Amino acid sequence: MVHTYSCTDCKNELTPGSSFCDNCGSSVAATLWKEVNRLEDQIADLEKKASQRQKKRRRVSRRQAEKILADRFSGLYRKGMNDREIAKAVKLTPSAVYRYRRRLKLPANAPRGFQKSAAETSEKKAEGKSGGSATPR
Repeated sequence: MVHTYSCTDCKNELTPGSSFCDNCGSSVAATLWKEVNRLEDQIADLEKKASQRQKKRRRVSRRQAEKILADRFSGLYRKGMNDREIAKAVKLTPSAVYRYRRRLKLPANAPRGFQKSAAETSEKKAEGKSGGSATPR
């Protein structure tokens, strides 16, 4: 299938294999480059729209969120995932996961890279004070 192009200046149909427009004499290469740039812009716009659609999280009611979370929350929570990670896994907002976890009266799992809880921190401080040798100041 051969695609026919029209001149960007005079809109006349270009003959295949010609270097210049038969009607106005403008360069065919310039016409083709304008067409290529226009198509690249269209592709970029479509890719941008597609990525925006993928980023949106679905809006659900609290009842729907609780049904979704009831099925998968406990397993993900036991794995040590925090609210944001659970929200990403079940495709809900972190605030919905937070409300559900608070309703179950569960403590928050710490974000990755942080200590698990305040109790562990205080235990480590207590061990450091009593277990270590005295160092001069």
